[in-house]
Formats: sequence, C-alpha cells, structure tokens
Amino acid sequence: MKRGKTAAHLAGWSLGAAVLLVSLLWLAWWAFTGPVQKQITDAMLPVFIPAFVAAALISGNAHSVGSVVWYVCQVVQLFLMIYLVAWGVIVVRRRLRRNEPN
Repeated sequence: MKRGKTAAHLAGWSLGAAVLLVSLLWLAWWAFTGPVQKQITDAMLPVFIPAFVAAALISGNAHSVGSVVWYVCQVVQLFLMIYLVAWGVIVVRRRLRRNEPN
C-alpha cells in the first residue's frame, strides 16, 4: 500500500476509534450515578488534561466549559494519541522487515 493511502486509512480508523471510545466513556458516565460516576471522572480527568486545557481556552472560562467543546477536544486528543502510536508501530514494522535477513 502506498504511504499516502496508508496514512489516510490509518487516520480514518483512528478517528473512528476515538469517536467510539470517547462516546462509550461519556455514555458510561451518564449511565451511572454516585460513586461510579466519580470514579469515571477521576480516571478520565488526568488522561484528558490537555483536552481540558484546550476546551477551557476555547470556551474562555475554565468553570463553564461547554459539553460539545469538551467532547470534541477529547476526540481530537484521543485521535492524535491513537494515530501517532499506530503510525509508530507501522514504521517500526517496516524497518524491522527491511532489516530482516531473508
């Protein structure tokens, strides 16, 4: 597969995975109440600190971050994380295959 085609496919799959995972996280947060919801929040916030900072900057006020902005920032952050890790795996696999003795 050509490099551009691989990057486009990988970006599509990464974006789809990011939307799915963040949506599942939000649905789990809304489905539970009380201590389970607090656990999800406590686990989610340290992972998505960069997304929260971006959402606070976009919203203009850290105390009233909009849900849509917060969701989009989480999707973008998770997309970048998945895309960069997957691209790194592809590059390492290609390099190892090229250096492999036949």
